[in-house]
Amino acid sequence: MADRRPLAAALALVASLSTCARSRTVALSYGPPSSYSGLDCVEDAIGRRPLVTRAISNGAATFVVDFFDVPANINATGEVLLRACGGGRCVPLPSRRSVIEVSAADLELGPNPTTLDVARAVSRSLAGSAITNNAPDDTVILRVVATTQRAAELLALDSRGRYPDFAAAQLVGCSITPPVTFDSTESPVYLSIPSFSDPCTLTDVARCAGTR
Repeated sequence: MADRRPLAAALALVASLSTCARSRTVALSYGPPSSYSGLDCVEDAIGRRPLVTRAISNGAATFVVDFFDVPANINATGEVLLRACGGGRCVPLPSRRSVIEVSAADLELGPNPTTLDVARAVSRSLAGSAITNNAPDDTVILRVVATTQRAAELLALDSRGRYPDFAAAQLVGCSITPPVTFDSTESPVYLSIPSFSDPCTLTDVARCAGTR
């Protein structure tokens, strides 16, 4: 089984919560140690080429943050939600998406970086980034998708008011939180990907991103 511990203390985002006149922050971190972070998945279990190498070759990555209502008929855990959302049946809450673009220059990677080098560099680059100043009041699941698609493309709504699908060939990673109510949760809230294989693969990432 893959050693998942090096990424346990990785990425930290900050969600700014506003309820009436009150505001506070909730930290989001990749982990915990028993779970895949969603940044350590591979293209397939045979070749095991890390998906994060797509960000290196592309020179940049876009981190897309979405909120989802917890379906009323699901005793929802992240894994159950992913299974229920296959084929794009779950739709992100409208007007809630935020994106953060990270360039290769921002990562300050040396020559021949390892997967762990990239993950740690991403963590440093994103730490403290605000993803929303108006978090939903209801119980939701938050998803962060990493892709080489451009931010402008991923923010464009179609005629139905929906965001575009992610391109599986450009996915770098995907992570979700368990169901959380940001108004009452204690931080940190962990992001990870429930994997149905070991190591986690593009199939898991694509399912998390709603492309399968």
